[in-house]
Amino acid sequence: MPTPPHLPKTLPTEILTEAGFFRIAKRNYSTSEPSFRNAKVYRFDAPSGEFGTLYCARDFKTCFLETVIRDQPGLNLSLADFKQRCALFLLIDTQKLKLVPVHGDAATRMRLDSAHLLGADYSYTQALSKAIHDHADQAHGIVYRSRFDSSQMALVLFDRAKPFARLFPNSQPVSFEDAPELTDAVRSTVPFALI
Repeated sequence: MPTPPHLPKTLPTEILTEAGFFRIAKRNYSTSEPSFRNAKVYRFDAPSGEFGTLYCARDFKTCFLETVIRDQPGLNLSLADFKQRCALFLLIDTQKLKLVPVHGDAATRMRLDSAHLLGADYSYTQALSKAIHDHADQAHGIVYRSRFDSSQMALVLFDRAKPFARLFPNSQPVSFEDAPELTDAVRSTVPFALI
C-alpha cells in the first residue's frame, strides 16, 4: 500500500452550506440507511475495515456516476443490478462536521498526488483516507472531486459522523424503477444502456 503524504499538523477544512445529499444504495440494504459500511473496496474506504464510510453527493447525477456507472465499460449497465438500486435523500448537519477537502488548493498545499486521487487504483486514496481519519483533528469526512464529472464534488463520511446524518424527514428509499425521472435525467447526458 502506498504511503500517503505527511499530513500537516492542522488539516484544512471545507464548509458546506448544503444540508441535503443524494445517496444510492442496494435495495436489500435500504432499511439500514444511512449506513456506514466497512467494505474495504471503494475509493476512500478504510484499507482494512478500520472504520465505516458513507458516500453521497449534492446532486443525483454525480451520485449515479460515482456509484452505478463507475466501473461499467461502454456504459452498459446490468438490468438486474439496476433494478436492485434505490435512491435516498439524506439530511446532514454539515455545520457540525469537520470535512477535509482533497481537491484544489487544499490538495496542492497537502502535496497530494492528483493522478492517484483520480486514478482507478484505490490503494493511495484508501491510505490517505485512513491517515485523515486517524489524524489528531478527528475529521468527520472528505470532500473530493468526482472522477467522472470533474466539475462536481462528492462526500465521504467516516462513521464518527453517524450522529449528524439521517434520512430526510418523512422520506424513504425509492427504487430506480419507481422513480424513472431520476435516471432518465442522467441518461439525457450520459447515454447508458441497460442489458
